[in-house]
Formats: sequence, C-alpha cells, structure tokens
Amino acid sequence: MKGGSEAYVARARTRGGSEAILKVAIPETSGGTVLAHEITALRLADGHGYVRLLRSDLGRRALLLEPLGMALRNLGYATRAQIDIICTTLRESWVHISSDSGLPSGASAAQWLSKFIADLWETLARPCSQEALETALSFAQARTSAFDPESAVLVHGDAHNGNTLQTFFQNSQTRSSFKLIDPDGIIAETAYDLGVLMRE
Repeated sequence: MKGGSEAYVARARTRGGSEAILKVAIPETSGGTVLAHEITALRLADGHGYVRLLRSDLGRRALLLEPLGMALRNLGYATRAQIDIICTTLRESWVHISSDSGLPSGASAAQWLSKFIADLWETLARPCSQEALETALSFAQARTSAFDPESAVLVHGDAHNGNTLQTFFQNSQTRSSFKLIDPDGIIAETAYDLGVLMRE
C-alpha cells in the first residue's frame, strides 16, 4: 500500500479468513509514547469515527485494523466538500472519556508545543523576530490555561484528507461513510481538531 511515512502497511487476512490491514510502525526517536497513544485512542473510540482496532502488540509495534477504502484526498471532491466530510466524521469521533485514560491533555500538548517552539527557535538560529516567538508562546499559554476537562473529548489531532478514508458501508443514515486513521490521541476541546483544517 502507498502513501504512508511512519509505518509499513499491508493487506492481510485473519486466521478466520477475514480481510484486515497490518500496520507495523517504525521505531520512535524519542519518548516512545506515540504508538501507545494511538492504540489507546483507537480502543476508546471503538470504531466510532475511527478505524476499528482488531488487535495490537505494542512490543512488536504492530496493529491489526479493519480494512478501509481510498483516502478522501484521492476521491475528487472539491475542497469545501472535503471539509464537510472531515467535520462530519470528526463529530462522530468526539467522545467523552475519563481523565485517567493515559492520554495527554490539551494543556500538556500546549506545554510541549511551547518548549518545542522555543527550542527550535534557538536551534535554527532565531529565524524570526523575538516578537513573533513571544506571540506564538502566548497563544500556546492561552491554550494551556483554557483547557477544561469537563468539556474535553477525544480528539484526533491530525484530521486531514489523507487520514480520512472511505468505509465499505456507503449511504448509511446512522454512520459516516468515512473513518479516521492514525490518531494522535489527545483529550482536548473540539476546536483542536478544526485547527488542522485551517492549516491544510
């Protein structure tokens, strides 16, 4: 299969003969939590808006997933239609989960981003003004302060047209015809996901 950058992905069959997708993630450079968070997010979502996780082996960095169709980016939809499809799929995926899920919060993600921005600014020999840096850091701090666990939901974190795949049950009145793959797995406000659409 084509298009991935962080894992080997191939079609497979279960012992029972059912079709599936095997994903084997490449080793992580630091932290070692990215795949663990993805697995947790997929388990919590349980197929609602996300690809269904059939089995996982974190030690082998392997996931067995339900098969899906083509990526939204390859289906010829206009940009506005793609945004509508992604938003519809996201609405199905935003489920409330407990704070002890083991997933990072929007506040911790914003704190990580602050450090990343500041460190990168120095590493790249200060490529923008001090004012631009401080503005970015103030925005990240605002997101840290605004985090509300009562209204937070499971968010994908990278919902774009390459991570939105067609399902094999079209024209359903109760479920979306698309599902999301490769979630970051974060507990945050729903707007967190919508920012990705603005970036894309």
